Parts: sequence; C-alpha cells; structure tokens
Amino acid sequence: MPLTIYEGERYLITNTRGVGHVVRGPTRIYIKPSEEFQRLARRSAGPDQYLIIRFRELGQIRIEHRHGPCSEFENPLVHESITVKNAVKLNSNEMLVVYKQEQEFIQRRLVPGPATFVPESNEWFHEFEWHGQDQENIGKLRPGGHQFTKLQMIPSQIYYDVTEVRTNDDILIEIQLMLFYEISDVDKMLNGSTDPIADLINAVASDVISFVSSLSYQDFLRQTELLSDMKTYVQLENRAGKIGCTISNVVYRGYKAPAKLQQVQLNAITSRTNLKIKNELDNMSNEITSFKLTKEMDRLDLKQQVDQLRSEMRHAIDHAAKEQEITLNQMKHQAAIEVEDSLAAHKLEMKRSDKDLEIRFLKELKSLGVDINAYLKGQQETPVAEEIQIHPTTML
Repeated sequence: MPLTIYEGERYLITNTRGVGHVVRGPTRIYIKPSEEFQRLARRSAGPDQYLIIRFRELGQIRIEHRHGPCSEFENPLVHESITVKNAVKLNSNEMLVVYKQEQEFIQRRLVPGPATFVPESNEWFHEFEWHGQDQENIGKLRPGGHQFTKLQMIPSQIYYDVTEVRTNDDILIEIQLMLFYEISDVDKMLNGSTDPIADLINAVASDVISFVSSLSYQDFLRQTELLSDMKTYVQLENRAGKIGCTISNVVYRGYKAPAKLQQVQLNAITSRTNLKIKNELDNMSNEITSFKLTKEMDRLDLKQQVDQLRSEMRHAIDHAAKEQEITLNQMKHQAAIEVEDSLAAHKLEMKRSDKDLEIRFLKELKSLGVDINAYLKGQQETPVAEEIQIHPTTML
C-alpha cells in the first residue's frame, strides 16, 4: 500500500517482530502487508515553555527538560511521554525556592523575580502549604488552605479571630485582629518553620490570652486600645524574628461576647446613648434658651442705643435750630443796625449837602449885594405855629 508523507511529518513503520524505523517527509513509500505505520505527534514549546521528555533507556526512564522554542516528535519506541509545560514567570515581588538533586546531596537555592524560570530535569520547586483564609469566615484560618510555589515578598495581612478568650471574671469572648507582616529572611523562614502563618497566629493568640486573662470584662472594655499596641505582643514579635518575618502592625478590629452578654451590653449602650442624647438635647435646649436671652439682651441694648441715638439726634437738631435762630436774629439785628447806620449816614450826608447848598446860596446872595446878616436874621423869626381862619355865619 502506498503512503505519502508530507513536509514536516514523520511516520513510525514497524514490522511483525516489533522492529521499527522513522520515515521523514516529504516522501512516498510502499507499506508491506506485514508492516504497520503510525503518524508521530509533534510536541512544540514556545519561548515561554519547555518540553519534559521521558526517554526509555534499558528499562529505565531518563528525563530531559528542553527550553523552548523547540519541538520533538513523540516516538513510542524511544519516548515514554513528551509533555509541554509553561515556564514559571516571576514578578519583581515574587521568589521561587528550588531544590536540586546532586548525587546523594540536595541543594537549595532562591530564584528572585523578575525572571522566567525553566527547571532542569533534576530540579523541583518547594510546595508551600500554609494556613489560609476560610472563604466562609474571614476571621478563621484553615490548615493547608493556602498552597502555592511562588513566595510573595511584599507586605501582607491576615484576619484572625482569637476564640475562647476568658477574662478573670470568667467571661468568654472572641478577639478579632488584623496582622500586617512581611517575610524578611527566606532562609530563616524555611529553616525555622513549615507554616509561618500557623506560628504567627499561635503566638498572637498566646499574647491575647495572656492580656485578657489579667483583666475583668469591664476593665477589658476600657483597655481595648492596648490590643493595637505592639508592646502587647511580645511573644508574637519574638516568634516572628525566629522565622524570618517582620510584624509591622496589629490592628484590633473588635470582639464578640455571648449572646446574653451582648444583649446586656447592647442594652447598656442603648441606655448610655439615650442618656447622652437626652443630655445633648437638654444642653441644646439650654443653649437655645441662652441664645434667645442673649439675642433679647442684644436687641434691648440695640433698642436703647437707637433710642439714645434718636434723643441725641433730636437734641442736636434742636440745638442746631436754636443756634440757627440765634444766628438769624443776630443777622437781622446786625442788618437793622447797618440800615440805621446807613440811614443816619445818609441823613448826615443830606444835611451836609443842604448845608453846602445853603452856604453856596448865601455866597451867591452876598455876591449879589444882599446883606447876609439881615437875611439870616429874617430867616430866624418865629414862624407861625398855627393859623386859625374865622368865617361869618349867615343868619336865617
């Protein structure tokens, strides 16, 4: 039977004895009736991939990792399997922990990002399995809930609720916290702990229990701010230092108490709130009353000032009117005096003018030969003061 093999293809031809050979295309061959053929699958890896090739050698398996870009035809006579894997891409804040088998020794090395990493055939990654956040309860951590290979080298936080914490007056409460931490020394972390999150929450639980057990419930309520103070978490900081972690802060988020105690507390809070509201309302009422009184006093003061200003204005107007009247009278009197003085001066001038005319008249008379003395003497005779005329009456 003829068989056409195209460019880029390979076929495995086997006979009845199990002996086979690979034929590359492009070509055309004849398949005997005693032979079988099989098209070989081509496995290709891109630039960010690699091939895991498992060779069959003398009853053993040899593994080879081949970085892409590359390709290989999977020959069942030579290969156990060929698998395409993606290279591990690391960001600048990520790190891989890689182990390598060297004969009977195992070496460990850290691969920081950013990088694209392809392991060798005798290398494998550290599989981390830490406590992880429970999706149904944010304050609960589940063992093995966080599985990963890329180690985050940036600050992180976890929510954790410390349960069954008992005060010295036998009140059972739950403390809700938030821890901010960062892995500062990976080697110390790997050597000191298999689950640093478990170590941190156990240490913080120990600190919280030690703190709360020395207080009564009421004292605890008055000192909750100390649960956000790093001085309270001595064991936490000591344990974190031993496993290569740094605790930057612990935040107290609140607490939970039994339902009955919560109800009592709620009632007390409600009573205090109502009392506070009443006091605030009373204070507000007093402030309003005081405000009204103040405004009324201000209004009275303003009215008094306005009345005083009006009185002063009336007084000023009256005084100005009197001053104007006095000034007007003075002006009238002065005008009268000036008129009288003017009239007197005019009369005097008239007399002077008459006197001058009389003197000129007398000089004229004298020039005409008239005896001035006789004339003057005749002028000085006593004039008739009263003239009486008597008329005769007609008798009937």
